[in-house]
Amino acid sequence: MERDKKFILEALLEIQDNCKSGAPYNICGAMCQKGYDVISLGYRLVDDVLLKDIIFDIFNGLKYIISHKDELKIDLDKVYLTGDSAGGHLALLVCSILSNETLTHQLDLPKLDLKISATCLNHAVPYTDIAGRLDNHPILTKYVGQPGLIRILYGKNFKHDVFYKLLANPTLYINKDSKLCPILILTSEADTRYYYQSKMLHDYFDFIDIKHEFINEKDEKAYHVFNV
Repeated sequence: MERDKKFILEALLEIQDNCKSGAPYNICGAMCQKGYDVISLGYRLVDDVLLKDIIFDIFNGLKYIISHKDELKIDLDKVYLTGDSAGGHLALLVCSILSNETLTHQLDLPKLDLKISATCLNHAVPYTDIAGRLDNHPILTKYVGQPGLIRILYGKNFKHDVFYKLLANPTLYINKDSKLCPILILTSEADTRYYYQSKMLHDYFDFIDIKHEFINEKDEKAYHVFNV
């Protein structure tokens, strides 16, 4: 099979059920079989590091890919970015940072000569600052659900991370003037815990007229990060 010169970056946060489901790996394998070049970025995890360190690892990985593009035989004119669940938050954050020079400088990240052609957010959790809510239980949400999830995602030291508030919600840096690539939002109503996150992002993109497509799987067995 002749391989297309396409490249998919998978920003996958390997914690919680994201890695246990195996769905992201199945997606990568399926794309490889179709002739795509697939690269999955790894990075350090909490509690050893903070969220900024994770983003720094991703940008260093991108920098390596760019500098070794000939060796890897990658066409940087056709780069596609994808992320699942909390990895979707990281993928959207990468897009936001790449389109915001001020934020890149503020985080002291390496400047990248990279243009993302399109991004797929699979059951993303972009609003991690409000994730962990428990329906009809506002008190449990405030004192257990939200801080508990943030603790799992960003480690026990997240409250001491001066960059946490800068990175917890990528939409803070997205407005009608943002130069984002086209974005595909994948979700399912059976994902009762996080469906609202994708719907919120879709509604916000509609409001500020960001080019995107919203796909909502209706299968009752299509749970969080199901095998797309």
